Amino acid sequence: KVFIFKNFELTQTYVKRGGMLLKYVDTCLKTKELCIMAIKQNACAILYIPDEFKTSDFYEYAASINGSILEFFPEESQTANLCKIAVENEPLALGFVTDKFKTIELCEFAIKNNYRALEYVCNEVKIREHYSLEYFRQILSENGLALEFLNWWFRTEEMALIAVKQNGLALEHVPIGSISEKVCETAVLQNGLALEYILSEYQTEKLCKLAVKQNGLALQYVKTEFKTNEIKIIAVQKNGFALDFIEQQYPMLCLAAIRENKLAEQYVKISQVNLNVLKDSFVSQIHNGELLVAFCRPRERMLNKLKIGKDMFDSKIITFEMLSCIFDDIYCEYDDNEYTESEYDFQYRYKFEKSTNKS
Repeated sequence: KVFIFKNFELTQTYVKRGGMLLKYVDTCLKTKELCIMAIKQNACAILYIPDEFKTSDFYEYAASINGSILEFFPEESQTANLCKIAVENEPLALGFVTDKFKTIELCEFAIKNNYRALEYVCNEVKIREHYSLEYFRQILSENGLALEFLNWWFRTEEMALIAVKQNGLALEHVPIGSISEKVCETAVLQNGLALEYILSEYQTEKLCKLAVKQNGLALQYVKTEFKTNEIKIIAVQKNGFALDFIEQQYPMLCLAAIRENKLAEQYVKISQVNLNVLKDSFVSQIHNGELLVAFCRPRERMLNKLKIGKDMFDSKIITFEMLSCIFDDIYCEYDDNEYTESEYDFQYRYKFEKSTNKS
């Protein structure tokens, strides 16, 4: 049994909260003010207003409140002024404007205020032919995601480059025929998460590294074969939450992630390991000279004769960057003239491996 509102004050209270309740209001209580109130809350309430209010003035007033209401007006009620009012209020109302009133000026206004209105322009041959490629280039340079609403013949490699340079996620809307290495690189440099839209067979280690350097969370889209320890470290240093996408974890990695964001601790998968205790123990062993010698990169402030624990890392070669991602105060000066890069590399790699083999 449907409840019919017959008390005006009660009706106002409920219609303010849900415009569609106008359907259950007694006809004698449906005043113009109540109908406007309902339309403000829900444009679909226009379906339940009395015929006596369906005048051009009422339609224009309603459209000025909610332009999308144009969808529910009969086509014969549309006028140039009504369509203009609706689109000025809601640019996407352009999709409900009849061809007769879909002028170049109205389309340009809608696109300028909401790029999604492009969807209702590109499908109109007479309007599409009015615009030059330069016009669409300008739109894409301001909002790359507008690429989604261009017809396929506009989505060339050139247009794709313009779009992904402005917003890397526009890569989702680039046809396979327009995808190139340059388009992919441009996309991930702008937004690393664009890696999601690059098919695995087109991924390269270089591309994956660029993506995680821009956004550590891009690690979730990296192919398994490219999930090297180097890329993992880069990812968690950029965003500690990237640890959630690493199954094979080791203490060094976890400490690096937690240092970037303490909340990353919730993604640690190493069982029965207290990382704080491990870190304290690590520092203690370094100071006591009990651990192995590390490899250090030249031409930076170096860790000279530093000794580290093999169990802390998933790598034989420990770089300054790897250590500095968890420690702020461990360093020493390096003399550029003392060793060449290759000599420095060989000396410390040899010491480390020799010590490891003995153990």
